[in-house]
Amino acid sequence: MPASESVVQDLVERDAIQRLMIRYLNANDAHDWDSVVSCFAENGSFGSVVGRAALREMFGQVRKDRSARLMPVDEVKQAMHVLSNVEIELNGDTAKGFSVARSYLLGRRESEIVLLVRGFTYDDEFIKEHGEWRISKRIHTLKWMFETRPIQSTPELQYLDTF
Repeated sequence: MPASESVVQDLVERDAIQRLMIRYLNANDAHDWDSVVSCFAENGSFGSVVGRAALREMFGQVRKDRSARLMPVDEVKQAMHVLSNVEIELNGDTAKGFSVARSYLLGRRESEIVLLVRGFTYDDEFIKEHGEWRISKRIHTLKWMFETRPIQSTPELQYLDTF
């Protein structure tokens, strides 16, 4: 393969992996746990949870079961994730990645609306499975977190009760 074709292929692979990372976060924000899990390889892992069935169970409970996460709210109602500082190292049909992310998690603690702002990193391993890039291993490391209270009177917050 000529050098220019190799460079183009490298860019195509990196783009596919970045799109996978973004698809994961967008599905997470939409509470679409089946789509979140589809971003993982068949035997993929998130921390100590391994395999799509176990991942589906974990993701389905993570915003409802306060004991399943380190988020001091009763339930997360909305989430928005932002990804940056993405590094990808390709090695054939596998790759390693590192990224920085922030999440904005809107929820309730008793009757109070709380916004949690979290900064964390992902250390990832990827694999090409059936011709598609998937996450084979993801380590989420919380770096910092703070909470604030959003303006209570905005109409947008009223729809929290619709979830």
